[in-house]
Amino acid sequence: MARPQLPPLCAVLSSFCRLVRFDRRGTGLSDPVAEPPTLDQRVADLKAVISAARCRRPSRAPAR
Repeated sequence: MARPQLPPLCAVLSSFCRLVRFDRRGTGLSDPVAEPPTLDQRVADLKAVISAARCRRPSRAPAR
């Protein structure tokens, strides 16, 4: 089964729920980094986004 493309999926999801997308450090719109982040740094980044967005019940979309 083909996976839906991200923009249409985001449009559908955001029509009935709050949608917060997370760019990993050094990818997407984030600033480049010299070294890949450690697992602890990635967890801290995700916790910071969840806290800043005031997400009470975060959930995760399936990986591609």
